[in-house]
Amino acid sequence: NKSHIYNFAQYLDSNGISEWKHLDAKTIKEFNIHDHHKTSKAKNCCNSSIRRFLLFLFDEGVITDPNLIYTLPTMYAPMERIGKVMTDEEQDILQKMLFDDDSPLSLRNRAIIGLGTHTGLRGIDIVNIKSSYIDWDHQYMVIPQQKTGRDIERYIPDPVFDIMCRYVVEERPETDCEYLFTRSLAPYRQLTRGNCIHILKKAIPGWDDGFHPTRRTFGTNMLRNGASAQEVADALDHSGLGHVHLYMSRVSNKMELCALSMESQGISVEGDFIYG
Repeated sequence: NKSHIYNFAQYLDSNGISEWKHLDAKTIKEFNIHDHHKTSKAKNCCNSSIRRFLLFLFDEGVITDPNLIYTLPTMYAPMERIGKVMTDEEQDILQKMLFDDDSPLSLRNRAIIGLGTHTGLRGIDIVNIKSSYIDWDHQYMVIPQQKTGRDIERYIPDPVFDIMCRYVVEERPETDCEYLFTRSLAPYRQLTRGNCIHILKKAIPGWDDGFHPTRRTFGTNMLRNGASAQEVADALDHSGLGHVHLYMSRVSNKMELCALSMESQGISVEGDFIYG
């Protein structure tokens, strides 16, 4: 990132260093301390750019100490965020948009959103669906997953499958494009993942959270309806259970099961007092 190198050069100049060959470990450490980036992730990104630049200077013979790149720390504190899940109100809006006869959305857009909310597919996998991936007689599809390279097997729920069939028969342009979902205007090319986000924004006023929440909502709804963590992981094609707790944090009746009873911890309650 050029801006990181520019800030680094400005700092050196303000401290009387006008040539790269005069760089030393102390100066680099002081720059890291005074760097304006506040979050650990942003600081790590800046340090990574400068390390690559220092390595370039060494390769070009401008600096002679190859160990200067180790002056800057390479680790940052891990972060974990609770992903956005659609509210009940937003899901109600989508249900009407998808399945009401007077829906203002096109059949293509309804099918794309329906696949996201009812099968948990990622946006990139939806736009990569080819007609040849679908067994139209049995409402079934096998899709090469873009992120992991593994095949995804999905049964297509009746309401979504009906919309997909109507899209193919009534709305899809006549084109040689092998992908199921195409532009509605010529040239009839394959859609992109960005199109999925735009489609969802058209369906929900004020939506600004990308397309991935449809997948999280699918997983959360499975848990709410009694599915096990393993079943959710299998449905979303996770390699393990590590990500399922992010969905479980949205399900109150499941979170209650995580609490330890006071009795199991040797704590008894008598009257208004707690005795250990």
